[in-house]
Amino acid sequence: MTGNEAIVFRSWLEQDGLYGHLAPHGHAACALPTEQSVIDALNRAERAFGTDHTEAGSGWNDDDWIIGTAGNGDLYVISRSGSYDGVWEYAHETGDRMLLSPTLRDFYGFCIGIERNPDDAA
Repeated sequence: MTGNEAIVFRSWLEQDGLYGHLAPHGHAACALPTEQSVIDALNRAERAFGTDHTEAGSGWNDDDWIIGTAGNGDLYVISRSGSYDGVWEYAHETGDRMLLSPTLRDFYGFCIGIERNPDDAA
């Protein structure tokens, strides 16, 4: 799946009539980039920075593919190889990871839900 998330996000946003109508700095705009260059830049930057979140302390896991951000420094990741399912949130302050959504489509729904009801995000 990696490499076409932006196309998928844009397609879903267009289908829902939301493309171009998200708050520019809102959660959904950060979490659902519609340009692959944004996703690629996130991955390049994180790998260059060398976040140390693995148990062995060896740096950013190459299997983790960043697909967006929470807007607060946390990252949303999926497996490049399919070694794990779902979309995970990587907490930048603690290095903790938690399963956020079992599928990319569920993740999209989660993000749009926050866009529509920002008070539910807290």
